[in-house]
Amino acid sequence: SKQSQEFAKLVEEERLLDGMITDEQIQDLIENKSGRYLYDIEHPYSAGVPDGFDTWEDWWRWTVTEFVRVLHDSIQTVKPWVRLSPAALGKYKAGDAGGWNGYHVVFQDAALWFNEGYIEQLTPMHYHWTTGSGFYNELTSDWEPNIQAGIDTGRLYSVGPGSYMLADYNVWGNHPEIIDTCRSIPWVDGFQFFSYGSWRDYNYWEEAGETFFNRKTKIRDTRVIDSIPPDPPTISLSKIDSLIYQVTVFSPDPATYWYAIYRSTDNIIDVDNDEIIDIHF
Repeated sequence: SKQSQEFAKLVEEERLLDGMITDEQIQDLIENKSGRYLYDIEHPYSAGVPDGFDTWEDWWRWTVTEFVRVLHDSIQTVKPWVRLSPAALGKYKAGDAGGWNGYHVVFQDAALWFNEGYIEQLTPMHYHWTTGSGFYNELTSDWEPNIQAGIDTGRLYSVGPGSYMLADYNVWGNHPEIIDTCRSIPWVDGFQFFSYGSWRDYNYWEEAGETFFNRKTKIRDTRVIDSIPPDPPTISLSKIDSLIYQVTVFSPDPATYWYAIYRSTDNIIDVDNDEIIDIHF
């Protein structure tokens, strides 16, 4: 289309961040599908909708899903411990066919991938919202009703705030509010931020580590490989003085392990709530 051709001329002259797209370009993608490589020699537009599908959109969506499914199967065959975690668009179906979302515009059915186990973790690019309430509304109204099967199975979902957007709109201080609000949703497992450069520019690592990321943590067990815990290590505790103890961990076999050392204030170990005082690699 004319819009696509004009935009292509600018590609080498302008570097755009992920998610940066104008309203005109969105409308062009919706209305002018001929320039999007959606037809091929085996499936020309003139041949009509491929057999087994009601619309071209259904078929396009299936082709993306089939790629994800086959990719996942291939990875699992070689390295079953690897988690496939696509950075899907942050809006699933919000706005329907007239808005910028994964399902209708770029034919990503990320909720289906999550529910069917074609991926182990969903890491959407939630670059459209800059407040805690905006994130909460999107997660609970657009995603939650559509990914319940994946949630029930225990797959991982991490939220992807667009830090560069908070910088652009001069609301960088909204990070704590967004984090705290998203943590109130029980199926949210963590976060990834875009971009590294934004955090570097604000020198945000230390402040984040002293505030909303001030506790060590580990990724919860999804039982993707098996549900059999490893043999427990042997632990030796030596008192150095009245305030310092030395903890020595002996592995039951020569394999390499990562250890999380917890501190419990009672006789019951609760790995979901007790403090992690050290992570040893």
